[in-house]
Amino acid sequence: MEKSETQFISDLADKSITISHEILEYFDLQRVDRFYNFLLSKNSAGGFFSSHDSSRVAERHILEGMVAIGALIKATTVSRETVVADAGSGPGLPGFLFYCLKESPLVTLIDSSRRRLGMLERFYQDLGSEKADGENRVNFIYSRLEEIKGAFDLITIRALIPFPFCLELICRLVKENGYVSYFAADNTPTLDGHESYLYGMGFSLQKIIPLEGVEFIGSRNIYLLKKSGRTDRQYPRQWKKIKSEIT
Repeated sequence: MEKSETQFISDLADKSITISHEILEYFDLQRVDRFYNFLLSKNSAGGFFSSHDSSRVAERHILEGMVAIGALIKATTVSRETVVADAGSGPGLPGFLFYCLKESPLVTLIDSSRRRLGMLERFYQDLGSEKADGENRVNFIYSRLEEIKGAFDLITIRALIPFPFCLELICRLVKENGYVSYFAADNTPTLDGHESYLYGMGFSLQKIIPLEGVEFIGSRNIYLLKKSGRTDRQYPRQWKKIKSEIT
């Protein structure tokens, strides 16, 4: 491996996987590599991935997240002033990859459990002078999503509860005219029968974005929704009520 080549890029190359030049231009690859090595080294202790996924972290989690963020940069406005939240972040996927951009937005990672996200917080604090511009651009919140309020410009949802019920959990976290990006893997969800439900939470579907460059791990799409109206007072409901409607 050449000095300029990161472990992440090398591991992809070993699997004959390449990343588009456009995606590479968005990211600070040294930050990506530090995050990648954190996930690998702490996977056993944190239980981040299943035994099947443990050998696919580079392509199934890091590359997929990078491609998705690249698609969001094209579809929305993501700058250093953008306030991003990752709902149900776990070990920081995909939210921490926003921090790995060359122009990192302000990132908040939210999870009700400290088991995995707490390990990432300690890793981030230990970066010290290696942090982007020496600034603290990543915040951590340990709470149930439906119990907090916010005014985020963009919220990402990946591997949370099924669509569209996951939107209820964050309906009071996104600001007016802000966006929610839902990662849909393989079986793309349908809005049939849920239109009034989304309307009641103030959301409208803007577009479905197919992710290009990760087809070898299956079909991947982003549902991009906009907070185009007010949220009805009944939302979000108590978790036990939401859970009872998930089939």
